[in-house]
Amino acid sequence: MNLKLTLRGAAFALAALTSTMLFIACNSDDDATEAAATEEPAASITVTDAWARGTMDVENPTSAIYATIKNNSEADHLVSASVPAEIAGKAETHTTEVDGDTMKMVHVDGYDVPANGELVLEPGHNHIMLMQIPEQLMPGDMFTATLHFEHAGDVSFMVEIRKMDGSGGMADMSGMDN
Repeated sequence: MNLKLTLRGAAFALAALTSTMLFIACNSDDDATEAAATEEPAASITVTDAWARGTMDVENPTSAIYATIKNNSEADHLVSASVPAEIAGKAETHTTEVDGDTMKMVHVDGYDVPANGELVLEPGHNHIMLMQIPEQLMPGDMFTATLHFEHAGDVSFMVEIRKMDGSGGMADMSGMDN
C-alpha cells in the first residue's frame, strides 16, 4: 500500500509539474508576443552625423545643415526641410554647382533618397541652406531640424553647430552666389 501511495503521489506531482510548465510556457509566449506587438517599428528614414556651420558676424549670415540620411525602405523623396524660426527664417534644399571659376549654390526641388540606400549632405554638394538667421549660431550649440519626405513623412533630428576651420568645410561662404 505504501508503494501505491508513493506512485500515486509521484504521478500527481508529475502532473502538477507538467501543468505548471505548460502554464509558464504559454504565458511567456503571450508575453513575448505582446512585447513584440508594443515595440516601435524600425524607422524607415534615419539621420546621422547632422551638423551645421556656425555663423560668422556678418551682415547676412547663412549656414547649412550637413548629414547622412539612411533609407531603410522604398525609394523616397526629400521634399523640404524646416527649423525653428529662432534658428533661421528659411531652410531650403540646395546643391552647389561649379561654373568655370565660380561656385554657386542653387535651390533644388528636394532630393531623391534611393531604396535601402543613403543620401549624404556635405559641404560643396547637396545641403540644407539656412537663411535669414536672426542670431549668431555658436559652435557647441544644438537645435532640432525636420525633414519632410513624400512617403516617410516628417523626420526630426538634432543638429550640432560646429566651427568651420578647414576640417571639411569652408570657413567663409559669404562670397558664394546663392
